[in-house]
Formats: sequence, C-alpha cells, structure tokens
Amino acid sequence: MLARAGINPAKIWLTPHRIQGDQVARLYRSVQQELDDEFMGFTNQPVKYGIFELFCEISIHCKTLGDLLEKMINFYSLITNTMEIDLSIDQKNIAKLGFYFAHPELDPDDFLAQYLLVIWHRFPSWYIEERIR
Repeated sequence: MLARAGINPAKIWLTPHRIQGDQVARLYRSVQQELDDEFMGFTNQPVKYGIFELFCEISIHCKTLGDLLEKMINFYSLITNTMEIDLSIDQKNIAKLGFYFAHPELDPDDFLAQYLLVIWHRFPSWYIEERIR
C-alpha cells in the first residue's frame, strides 16, 4: 500500500525523509478502499467506501456553512450508529464540532477523530470558499 501511495517503504523511517500530504491522502484512500471502510477499522461497524463522496453529492444544495454541517450530522446519524456528531455554537457565534464514538477503545490514539476533524474543517472551508478558523 505504501508503494501504491507513492511512499518508498525503505525511506519511511529515515529522519530527514518527509512524506507529502498527497501521499498521505493516497495512503488513507488505499486503506479505505482495501477495507471497504471509510473509518479504516477504527469503529465496530464499517462505513462503506464511497459514503463521503455520496454526502458531497447530496450536500451540493446547502446554502450556508450551518446548512452543510447540519446536513452532515443528519446524514452520518442515518448511516452509522458508531459515532455521534455534536455541533455547538456559542454566544460569539463560534462553532465547535465534536465526534464521539460508541467504542473509543477501538481507537485509543484518537486517530479517526483527528482525521475526521481535518476532513470536516477542510471540506467546509472549500465548500464555502472561505478559510474557517
């Protein structure tokens, strides 16, 4: 899988060697495809590969960031019960997104939560054509 992602397995442990962002993305995608699980085995129930793409297609009509996030929460609550997503907005209009897993022991290092936070920060930023802080 490393080679398919363009990562040289012989160089991966070399200190000055850097892995590029696009290589990491290809590696994650390869793992998801191989497992047919977008959650990469970190939950007790797989989420079929292609679900995120489907979400992107059905969310195309969302007009605001709030609409997009609400659609995401509703969508994922329909397709899996392995994760709960919480969106809270404080008095200063600052939104906080949280992911809570039914079996956190399957991901003791919180890899999936961190991965999803990156995805759900970058995708909405791209969608609304504005940097989200």
